[in-house]
Amino acid sequence: MSAFSYAALDAKGKQLRGVLEADSSRQVRQMLRDKGWAPLSVEAAADGAVQSSGSGGGWSVRRGIGTADLALITRQMATLVQSSMPLEESLTAVAAQAENNRIRSIMLGVRGRVLEGHSLAHAMQDYPQAFPQMYRAMISAGEQSGHLDAVLERLAEYTETAQDSGQQVKLALLYPCILLLVAMLIVVGLMTFVVPQVVGVFVDQGQELPWLTQLLISMSAFLKSYAWLVIAVAVLLAWLARVALRKPHVRLAFDRRLSQLPLTRKFSRTNNTVQFSSTLSILVRSGVPLVDSMNIAREVVPNHWLRERLIGATQSVSEGSSLKDSLEACHFFSPLLIHMVGSGEASGALGKMLTRAADNEQRSLDNIINTGLKLFEPMVLLTMGGLVFLIVLAILQPIFELNQLI
Repeated sequence: MSAFSYAALDAKGKQLRGVLEADSSRQVRQMLRDKGWAPLSVEAAADGAVQSSGSGGGWSVRRGIGTADLALITRQMATLVQSSMPLEESLTAVAAQAENNRIRSIMLGVRGRVLEGHSLAHAMQDYPQAFPQMYRAMISAGEQSGHLDAVLERLAEYTETAQDSGQQVKLALLYPCILLLVAMLIVVGLMTFVVPQVVGVFVDQGQELPWLTQLLISMSAFLKSYAWLVIAVAVLLAWLARVALRKPHVRLAFDRRLSQLPLTRKFSRTNNTVQFSSTLSILVRSGVPLVDSMNIAREVVPNHWLRERLIGATQSVSEGSSLKDSLEACHFFSPLLIHMVGSGEASGALGKMLTRAADNEQRSLDNIINTGLKLFEPMVLLTMGGLVFLIVLAILQPIFELNQLI
């Protein structure tokens, strides 16, 4: 049986959308007619044309699954498979548990492929945006080794850790972002509404104004007349930067500079090291061959310049070089990571040492992020205070000069 998305009209003429499991689209249409509904469209879930329930807009299964949803699905599958429930029943239970039609359609589609005789990893290949390559490779290794339950448990821990880390960063950034937005709104409000009214009194009197006040008046007039232009230019520059970064040579040069500049070097290198080492460790521990693991882990790295260097490292490993020497030749990773990899190779516990190295790098990354956020908040406050001080000083200067003349 396969999953099919449908659109139909009920007896009152209201359009309904959802997912049904059947042997064919003809059977789905008959099931809808049995309910007294008029079928409008029926399509297989794997076609990627599934629409969401409700009246607003559509969605596609090819859009993927969010980190939080993927972590929940993986944990549910791990729990059910470890309880000795057959795989197809586990997939049915996960699909029934899903509240989102898109996720339900994906899981039913995977179940349909499994019922056709395909492996779980092969069934997930129909949804590459939902299940990343690393995820499918681990599932495949678990199926081949006969330890799918253990691999699913590792995957569940991995996805939950990734989801928790992302959530913590978002929550940590929430307050500074709100603070920055409020500061910008206050300054813009002062410049466009308060300053013209207060300073206009001195202009009408013909009083000669200090240079700071004149500069403030000019800036206020510019913002009041051309605020739309400033916003348009900012949006245009952001769009041009996004388009430029899609070009391989531009992105390569940008990522290289990002990993070399003093202000961004430590964060960029630590973040990319965490992504690579954590992914490589979980793949190696799941039984994926080292060369295949490096190819998959390389794609997870956000820095394209490092990706290019890892291509050479992977080639060296495939030719017989040790992982330690190959990573050391990249001139990117920390000496501690290199030594831990070498120790793991020598002791035959590479996966375990990679996990320790990834945990160590994750702690370093957390410290960098926490330090940066703690510095960001007072910097915003100081900048806002300085701008407000200059505005108040520019307004008060003419008053002081007028009092001196009197």
